[in-house]
Amino acid sequence: LSGENISEVKEALSLCSSEYKKQYEGEEKKDVFVLPEDIGITQKYRDYLSSRGLNAEYVTEKYKLRFTPPFYAYKDSLNMSNCIVFPIYNMKNRPVSFTARTTSSTAVIRYLFPKACDEEEAGKDLGFGHNGITNRDFIVITEGVFDCLKLDSVGIPAVASLGINYNTGFVNTIVKNYKSACVIFDPEPQARK
Repeated sequence: LSGENISEVKEALSLCSSEYKKQYEGEEKKDVFVLPEDIGITQKYRDYLSSRGLNAEYVTEKYKLRFTPPFYAYKDSLNMSNCIVFPIYNMKNRPVSFTARTTSSTAVIRYLFPKACDEEEAGKDLGFGHNGITNRDFIVITEGVFDCLKLDSVGIPAVASLGINYNTGFVNTIVKNYKSACVIFDPEPQARK
């Protein structure tokens, strides 16, 4: 501020502030959630999705999938190199969380979530796939995102619970937003239980 007229600076800040207020007056509070970086779908990701029996362009566009670069850390702490990101949308069609699947064949942990203290609860309460459903009369609840996408590819609306340990929030989301649902999990003992 050296050499500047402080009253002019205050006036400029006041004008900026009132313009900002005017622009956002009456709007809902802005979401602060930011999805991981996206490099767009490359041939490597197309091939991976195709190997899972999916039409890469279709699922990418419909579910707004994202793809991370070879060396990438989300919020500088979660290693998300070479991942397909599956955004989780709330019922107002806003992204609130995500799950990601690494395409690395050597990875020990294949599925990643944001840290629990950040967005994981919002994701687990909702599950994946609501933004792809137009008719809410009936859905199938699957464990994982790929099961959900496979069912969608044959015309069956599905939501993934993001694992077998769904919570009360997830059940409430389903009950509030869908008329009926069928749960289809993998045939392993934990899932059957």
